[in-house]
Amino acid sequence: MHHSYQMQQVADEIFEQLHGLGLEMDAIGMSGVISPESSYEVWVGGSGFTRPLTIPYTDSTQVQRDYNEAIANRPPLFTRTYSGNIKKEYIDFLLSQNDFPEELHRKMVDSEAFSTSIAFAKKSGIQIARYTAAPYSDPENEILKRFCRVFEQAYIRFLDLKNAEAQNRESEIQLALERVRAKAMAMHSTEELGEVLCVLFEQFDFLGINPVLTHLTLFDEENETFSLRITTSPENKILREQIIDVEAVEAWKTSLENWRKGDENTVDCIAYPPEVLPGVWEVMHEVMSSLPEGHKIYPEDFPDGLYTTQGHCKYGYIGFNHNRPATEEEKDIVSRFAAEFGRV
Repeated sequence: MHHSYQMQQVADEIFEQLHGLGLEMDAIGMSGVISPESSYEVWVGGSGFTRPLTIPYTDSTQVQRDYNEAIANRPPLFTRTYSGNIKKEYIDFLLSQNDFPEELHRKMVDSEAFSTSIAFAKKSGIQIARYTAAPYSDPENEILKRFCRVFEQAYIRFLDLKNAEAQNRESEIQLALERVRAKAMAMHSTEELGEVLCVLFEQFDFLGINPVLTHLTLFDEENETFSLRITTSPENKILREQIIDVEAVEAWKTSLENWRKGDENTVDCIAYPPEVLPGVWEVMHEVMSSLPEGHKIYPEDFPDGLYTTQGHCKYGYIGFNHNRPATEEEKDIVSRFAAEFGRV
Protein backbone atom coordinates (compact mmCIF):
# COMPACT_ATOMS: atom_id res chain seq x y z
CA MET A 1 0.00 0.00 0.00
CA HIS A 2 1.47 3.33 -1.13
CA HIS A 3 -1.54 5.65 -0.74
CA SER A 4 -4.24 5.88 1.92
CA TYR A 5 -7.01 5.50 -0.67
CA GLN A 6 -5.78 1.95 -1.26
CA MET A 7 -7.26 0.85 2.07
CA GLN A 8 -10.40 -0.16 0.17
CA GLN A 9 -8.27 -2.49 -1.91
CA VAL A 10 -6.90 -3.99 1.31
CA ALA A 11 -10.47 -4.65 2.51
CA ASP A 12 -11.38 -6.35 -0.77
CA GLU A 13 -8.21 -8.46 -0.70
CA ILE A 14 -8.80 -9.64 2.88
CA PHE A 15 -12.35 -10.59 1.93
CA GLU A 16 -11.02 -12.70 -0.95
CA GLN A 17 -8.40 -14.37 1.24
CA LEU A 18 -10.91 -15.25 3.97
CA HIS A 19 -13.36 -16.48 1.38
CA GLY A 20 -10.63 -18.63 -0.11
CA LEU A 21 -10.11 -20.21 3.31
CA GLY A 22 -13.73 -21.28 3.36
CA LEU A 23 -15.34 -18.56 5.46
CA GLU A 24 -18.89 -17.86 4.30
CA MET A 25 -19.43 -14.10 4.33
CA ASP A 26 -21.67 -11.53 2.73
CA ALA A 27 -19.41 -8.65 3.77
CA ILE A 28 -16.33 -7.80 5.79
CA GLY A 29 -15.92 -4.52 7.62
CA MET A 30 -12.64 -2.99 8.78
CA SER A 31 -12.12 0.09 10.92
CA GLY A 32 -9.53 1.89 12.98
CA VAL A 33 -9.77 3.20 16.52
CA ILE A 34 -13.30 4.39 17.27
CA SER A 35 -13.76 7.13 19.85
CA PRO A 36 -16.60 6.67 22.35
CA GLU A 37 -19.93 8.09 21.17
CA SER A 38 -18.48 9.12 17.81
CA SER A 39 -19.30 8.33 14.20
CA TYR A 40 -16.79 6.09 12.49
CA GLU A 41 -15.72 4.89 9.06
CA VAL A 42 -15.78 1.27 7.93
CA TRP A 43 -14.13 -0.11 4.81
CA VAL A 44 -16.45 -2.81 3.49
CA GLY A 45 -14.76 -5.52 1.46
CA GLY A 46 -16.27 -7.89 -1.07
CA SER A 47 -19.41 -5.91 -1.86
CA GLY A 48 -18.38 -3.41 -4.53
CA PHE A 49 -17.81 -0.37 -2.32
CA THR A 50 -15.30 2.24 -3.48
CA ARG A 51 -15.17 4.34 -0.32
CA PRO A 52 -15.64 3.75 3.40
CA LEU A 53 -19.10 3.85 4.94
CA THR A 54 -19.76 6.39 7.66
CA ILE A 55 -21.65 4.87 10.59
CA PRO A 56 -23.20 7.53 12.85
CA TYR A 57 -23.06 6.92 16.58
CA THR A 58 -26.35 5.73 18.02
CA ASP A 59 -27.65 3.70 20.93
CA SER A 60 -31.14 3.45 19.46
CA THR A 61 -30.86 -0.22 18.46
CA GLN A 62 -29.90 -3.28 20.50
CA VAL A 63 -27.27 -4.27 17.95
CA GLN A 64 -25.54 -0.91 18.11
CA ARG A 65 -25.67 -0.90 21.90
CA ASP A 66 -23.88 -4.27 21.85
CA TYR A 67 -21.36 -2.89 19.35
CA ASN A 68 -20.80 0.22 21.46
CA GLU A 69 -20.01 -1.90 24.49
CA ALA A 70 -17.64 -4.11 22.48
CA ILE A 71 -15.92 -1.05 20.96
CA ALA A 72 -15.43 0.43 24.44
CA ASN A 73 -14.06 -2.79 25.99
CA ARG A 74 -12.30 -4.18 22.88
CA PRO A 75 -12.39 -7.91 23.73
CA PRO A 76 -10.28 -10.16 21.48
CA LEU A 77 -13.49 -11.52 19.97
CA PHE A 78 -17.17 -10.51 19.86
CA THR A 79 -19.75 -12.90 18.35
CA ARG A 80 -23.53 -12.59 18.01
CA THR A 81 -26.49 -13.74 15.94
CA TYR A 82 -29.46 -11.36 15.65
CA SER A 83 -32.94 -12.07 14.33
CA GLY A 84 -36.51 -10.79 14.38
CA ASN A 85 -37.21 -7.19 15.30
CA ILE A 86 -33.74 -6.69 16.77
CA LYS A 87 -32.19 -7.55 13.41
CA LYS A 88 -34.78 -5.52 11.48
CA GLU A 89 -34.37 -2.30 13.47
CA TYR A 90 -30.61 -2.39 12.99
CA ILE A 91 -30.83 -3.08 9.25
CA ASP A 92 -33.37 -0.27 8.91
CA PHE A 93 -30.90 2.03 10.66
CA LEU A 94 -28.02 1.04 8.35
CA LEU A 95 -30.09 1.47 5.22
CA SER A 96 -31.24 4.91 6.36
CA GLN A 97 -27.63 6.09 6.64
CA ASN A 98 -25.91 4.66 3.56
CA ASP A 99 -26.54 3.25 0.09
CA PHE A 100 -25.72 -0.42 -0.33
CA PRO A 101 -25.18 -2.46 -3.52
CA GLU A 102 -28.41 -4.04 -4.75
CA GLU A 103 -27.55 -7.67 -3.99
CA LEU A 104 -26.30 -6.90 -0.48
CA HIS A 105 -29.29 -4.64 0.15
CA ARG A 106 -31.63 -7.48 -0.80
CA LYS A 107 -29.92 -9.93 1.56
CA MET A 108 -30.01 -7.42 4.39
CA VAL A 109 -33.75 -6.91 3.99
CA ASP A 110 -34.90 -10.44 3.10
CA SER A 111 -32.85 -12.49 5.57
CA GLU A 112 -34.42 -13.61 8.84
CA ALA A 113 -31.16 -13.27 10.77
CA PHE A 114 -27.53 -12.24 10.54
CA SER A 115 -24.47 -13.62 12.30
CA THR A 116 -21.34 -11.63 12.95
CA SER A 117 -17.92 -11.90 14.55
CA ILE A 118 -15.59 -8.99 15.35
CA ALA A 119 -11.92 -9.34 16.20
CA PHE A 120 -10.22 -6.38 17.88
CA ALA A 121 -6.58 -5.30 17.96
CA LYS A 122 -5.07 -2.23 19.64
CA LYS A 123 -5.74 0.23 16.80
CA SER A 124 -8.17 -1.59 14.55
CA GLY A 125 -10.83 -4.25 14.15
CA ILE A 126 -12.29 -6.61 11.55
CA GLN A 127 -15.91 -7.69 11.35
CA ILE A 128 -17.32 -10.52 9.23
CA ALA A 129 -21.04 -10.95 8.68
CA ARG A 130 -23.42 -13.28 6.87
CA TYR A 131 -27.16 -13.08 6.58
CA THR A 132 -27.98 -16.46 8.08
CA ALA A 133 -28.62 -17.74 11.61
CA ALA A 134 -25.47 -19.90 11.52
CA PRO A 135 -22.82 -18.45 13.87
CA TYR A 136 -19.16 -18.58 12.99
CA SER A 137 -17.32 -21.62 14.36
CA ASP A 138 -14.34 -21.50 16.69
CA PRO A 139 -11.88 -22.37 13.87
CA GLU A 140 -13.37 -19.62 11.68
CA ASN A 141 -13.05 -17.12 14.51
CA GLU A 142 -9.41 -18.12 15.07
CA ILE A 143 -8.71 -17.39 11.42
CA LEU A 144 -10.42 -14.02 11.81
CA LYS A 145 -8.25 -13.13 14.82
CA ARG A 146 -5.10 -13.96 12.87
CA PHE A 147 -6.18 -11.75 9.99
CA CYS A 148 -6.98 -9.00 12.46
CA ARG A 149 -3.35 -8.97 13.54
CA VAL A 150 -2.30 -8.64 9.89
CA PHE A 151 -4.78 -5.82 9.31
CA GLU A 152 -3.42 -4.02 12.37
CA GLN A 153 -0.11 -3.60 10.55
CA ALA A 154 -1.89 -2.43 7.39
CA TYR A 155 -3.86 0.11 9.41
CA ILE A 156 -0.73 1.50 11.07
CA ARG A 157 0.72 1.88 7.56
CA PHE A 158 -2.50 3.64 6.51
CA LEU A 159 -2.17 6.15 9.38
CA ASP A 160 1.45 6.87 8.42
CA LEU A 161 0.47 7.42 4.78
CA LYS A 162 -2.47 9.61 5.71
CA ASN A 163 -0.23 11.80 7.88
CA ALA A 164 2.38 12.09 5.09
CA GLU A 165 -0.32 12.92 2.53
CA ALA A 166 -1.74 15.62 4.81
CA GLN A 167 1.72 17.18 5.15
CA ASN A 168 2.28 17.05 1.39
CA ARG A 169 -1.15 18.55 0.76
CA GLU A 170 -0.45 21.41 3.15
CA SER A 171 2.81 22.10 1.32
CA GLU A 172 0.90 22.28 -1.97
CA ILE A 173 -1.66 24.69 -0.48
CA GLN A 174 1.08 26.89 0.98
CA LEU A 175 2.80 27.05 -2.42
CA ALA A 176 -0.46 28.00 -4.14
CA LEU A 177 -1.13 30.67 -1.51
CA GLU A 178 2.33 32.14 -2.02
CA ARG A 179 1.79 32.39 -5.77
CA VAL A 180 -1.51 34.23 -5.32
CA ARG A 181 0.02 36.41 -2.60
CA ALA A 182 2.95 37.38 -4.81
CA LYS A 183 0.71 38.31 -7.73
CA ALA A 184 -1.66 40.31 -5.54
CA MET A 185 1.18 42.20 -3.84
CA ALA A 186 2.66 43.09 -7.24
CA MET A 187 -0.62 44.65 -8.37
CA HIS A 188 -0.47 48.43 -8.97
CA SER A 189 -3.99 49.14 -10.23
CA THR A 190 -7.43 47.60 -10.40
CA GLU A 191 -6.78 46.90 -14.08
CA GLU A 192 -4.57 44.03 -12.90
CA LEU A 193 -7.35 42.28 -10.98
CA GLY A 194 -8.01 40.09 -13.97
CA GLU A 195 -4.44 38.82 -13.84
CA VAL A 196 -4.84 37.99 -10.16
CA LEU A 197 -7.98 36.02 -11.01
CA CYS A 198 -6.07 34.09 -13.67
CA VAL A 199 -3.39 33.13 -11.15
CA LEU A 200 -6.13 32.14 -8.71
CA PHE A 201 -7.75 29.92 -11.37
CA GLU A 202 -4.37 28.36 -12.12
CA GLN A 203 -3.80 27.57 -8.45
CA PHE A 204 -7.26 26.05 -8.03
CA ASP A 205 -6.34 23.77 -10.96
CA PHE A 206 -2.96 23.04 -9.34
CA LEU A 207 -4.77 21.92 -6.20
CA GLY A 208 -7.10 19.64 -8.17
CA ILE A 209 -10.28 21.70 -7.71
CA ASN A 210 -10.70 22.37 -11.45
CA PRO A 211 -13.41 25.05 -11.27
CA VAL A 212 -15.57 26.24 -14.13
CA LEU A 213 -14.66 29.85 -13.36
CA THR A 214 -13.13 32.06 -10.71
CA HIS A 215 -14.69 35.33 -9.72
CA LEU A 216 -14.20 38.49 -7.69
CA THR A 217 -17.23 40.27 -6.24
CA LEU A 218 -16.82 43.77 -4.78
CA PHE A 219 -19.81 45.29 -2.98
CA ASP A 220 -21.10 48.87 -3.12
CA GLU A 221 -23.18 48.85 0.07
CA GLU A 222 -24.63 52.32 -0.42
CA ASN A 223 -26.17 51.43 -3.78
CA GLU A 224 -26.65 47.73 -2.97
CA THR A 225 -24.80 46.66 -6.10
CA PHE A 226 -21.65 44.67 -6.73
CA SER A 227 -19.01 44.62 -9.44
CA LEU A 228 -18.23 41.23 -10.94
CA ARG A 229 -15.09 40.00 -12.65
CA ILE A 230 -14.74 36.41 -13.84
CA THR A 231 -12.33 34.22 -15.76
CA THR A 232 -12.81 30.72 -17.16
CA SER A 233 -9.16 29.85 -17.79
CA PRO A 234 -5.71 30.84 -16.51
CA GLU A 235 -5.03 32.69 -19.78
CA ASN A 236 -8.42 34.37 -20.09
CA LYS A 237 -7.95 37.86 -18.62
CA ILE A 238 -11.40 39.38 -18.21
CA LEU A 239 -10.76 42.99 -17.27
CA ARG A 240 -14.24 44.26 -18.02
CA GLU A 241 -16.39 45.12 -15.03
CA GLN A 242 -20.14 44.65 -14.74
CA ILE A 243 -22.19 46.37 -12.08
CA ILE A 244 -25.04 44.16 -10.88
CA ASP A 245 -28.01 44.89 -8.65
CA VAL A 246 -27.93 42.71 -5.52
CA GLU A 247 -31.73 42.52 -5.64
CA ALA A 248 -31.64 40.74 -9.01
CA VAL A 249 -31.24 37.28 -7.44
CA GLU A 250 -32.47 36.32 -3.98
CA ALA A 251 -29.30 34.38 -3.13
CA TRP A 252 -27.19 37.48 -3.75
CA LYS A 253 -29.09 39.40 -1.08
CA THR A 254 -28.29 36.63 1.37
CA SER A 255 -24.63 36.73 0.34
CA LEU A 256 -24.49 40.46 0.99
CA GLU A 257 -26.04 40.02 4.43
CA ASN A 258 -23.56 37.27 5.24
CA TRP A 259 -20.69 39.50 4.13
CA ARG A 260 -21.95 42.39 6.25
CA LYS A 261 -21.60 40.25 9.36
CA GLY A 262 -17.89 40.75 8.90
CA ASP A 263 -16.53 37.30 9.76
CA GLU A 264 -13.34 37.05 7.71
CA ASN A 265 -13.44 33.24 7.85
CA THR A 266 -16.91 33.02 6.32
CA VAL A 267 -17.36 30.86 3.25
CA ASP A 268 -20.53 31.66 1.34
CA CYS A 269 -22.06 28.88 -0.78
CA ILE A 270 -24.83 29.24 -3.35
CA ALA A 271 -26.53 26.36 -5.17
CA TYR A 272 -28.30 27.45 -8.36
CA PRO A 273 -30.84 24.85 -9.58
CA PRO A 274 -30.70 24.34 -13.36
CA GLU A 275 -34.10 25.96 -13.88
CA VAL A 276 -32.92 29.35 -12.52
CA LEU A 277 -29.69 29.50 -14.54
CA PRO A 278 -31.16 31.14 -17.68
CA GLY A 279 -32.33 34.04 -15.50
CA VAL A 280 -28.92 34.32 -13.82
CA TRP A 281 -27.21 34.35 -17.23
CA GLU A 282 -29.56 37.09 -18.37
CA VAL A 283 -28.60 39.27 -15.41
CA MET A 284 -24.89 38.61 -15.99
CA HIS A 285 -25.15 38.93 -19.78
CA GLU A 286 -22.57 41.72 -20.04
CA VAL A 287 -19.75 39.84 -18.39
CA MET A 288 -20.74 36.41 -19.75
CA SER A 289 -20.87 37.70 -23.32
CA SER A 290 -17.39 39.18 -22.93
CA LEU A 291 -15.86 35.73 -22.53
CA PRO A 292 -13.86 34.83 -25.67
CA GLU A 293 -15.02 32.08 -28.01
CA GLY A 294 -13.94 28.69 -26.76
CA HIS A 295 -14.29 29.85 -23.16
CA LYS A 296 -17.96 30.81 -23.06
CA ILE A 297 -20.23 28.88 -20.72
CA TYR A 298 -24.00 28.45 -20.94
CA PRO A 299 -26.83 27.36 -18.61
CA GLU A 300 -27.18 24.06 -20.45
CA ASP A 301 -23.60 23.21 -19.47
CA PHE A 302 -24.89 22.65 -15.92
CA PRO A 303 -27.70 20.05 -15.99
CA ASP A 304 -27.25 19.42 -12.26
CA GLY A 305 -27.00 23.08 -11.32
CA LEU A 306 -24.18 25.56 -10.68
CA TYR A 307 -22.44 25.92 -7.32
CA THR A 308 -20.70 29.03 -6.03
CA THR A 309 -18.09 28.82 -3.26
CA GLN A 310 -16.64 32.16 -2.16
CA GLY A 311 -14.55 33.42 0.72
CA HIS A 312 -15.03 36.66 2.62
CA CYS A 313 -12.47 39.40 1.98
CA LYS A 314 -12.32 43.09 2.82
CA TYR A 315 -14.54 44.44 0.05
CA GLY A 316 -16.50 41.39 -1.02
CA TYR A 317 -15.92 37.77 -2.03
CA ILE A 318 -13.38 35.85 -4.05
CA GLY A 319 -13.96 32.25 -5.08
CA PHE A 320 -15.01 29.80 -7.77
CA ASN A 321 -17.99 28.17 -9.45
CA HIS A 322 -18.33 24.48 -10.17
CA ASN A 323 -20.81 21.89 -11.44
CA ARG A 324 -20.79 20.23 -8.00
CA PRO A 325 -20.80 21.35 -4.36
CA ALA A 326 -17.41 22.13 -2.83
CA THR A 327 -15.80 19.73 -0.40
CA GLU A 328 -14.95 20.83 3.12
CA GLU A 329 -11.28 21.01 2.17
CA GLU A 330 -12.11 23.20 -0.83
CA LYS A 331 -14.11 25.57 1.37
CA ASP A 332 -11.12 25.87 3.68
CA ILE A 333 -8.82 26.59 0.73
CA VAL A 334 -11.15 29.31 -0.57
CA SER A 335 -11.24 30.89 2.89
CA ARG A 336 -7.44 30.95 3.03
CA PHE A 337 -7.12 32.45 -0.46
CA ALA A 338 -9.68 35.13 0.43
CA ALA A 339 -7.74 35.97 3.60
CA GLU A 340 -4.56 36.49 1.55
CA PHE A 341 -6.40 38.63 -1.02
CA GLY A 342 -7.91 40.69 1.80
CA ARG A 343 -4.45 41.73 2.98
CA VAL A 344 -3.71 43.54 -0.30
